[in-house]
Amino acid sequence: MNDEHYYLTHNLTIMDVSQKVGACRTYISRYINTKFGCSFSDYINKMRVEHAKQLLLQSDYIKMIHIADDSGFSSEQSFYRNFNKFTGMSPSEWVKKNK
Repeated sequence: MNDEHYYLTHNLTIMDVSQKVGACRTYISRYINTKFGCSFSDYINKMRVEHAKQLLLQSDYIKMIHIADDSGFSSEQSFYRNFNKFTGMSPSEWVKKNK
């Protein structure tokens, strides 16, 4: 998942991953749930947020819509909602704290 950066694909589904890695979707779902303690969508969105954090640290100014898009989120709203869910703060608050 990390090496191929599947998580950057917009509208990625567990079936997409299943087909790419050649494993049934039930196995993938169970594996993620057991290993990481979360659902497939939370796992993917958590990885997207981590990618977004790297983009935010690398650049002085990029519009959030571009960060969201480059991180695989389907909308800016989804990006903000998930960023807050996994960091407890907005992207701009996170940048102020970590740059």
